[in-house]
Amino acid sequence: MNQTIQTTCPYCGVGCGISAQVDAANRCVTINGDDSHPANFGRLCSKGSKFLPYQLSMVGYWPTMALTGNGELGFGSGEGA
Repeated sequence: MNQTIQTTCPYCGVGCGISAQVDAANRCVTINGDDSHPANFGRLCSKGSKFLPYQLSMVGYWPTMALTGNGELGFGSGEGA
């Protein structure tokens, strides 16, 4: 069952509202503009409307950073972070 989460678009300083549908595994399924948000009234610009495909294309792109046993920052699996 999907859950709707209200969030903010990260692309500029306007702070448009986004309604994100998240599935049971906490993966974003769809995004839409938040109809009740005063900055965008349910609309998304060209950057905001591409938020979901961009985020999905970046999954696994950046390596996981973690603190090592001696307190230094290094690449890791993310386990125990």
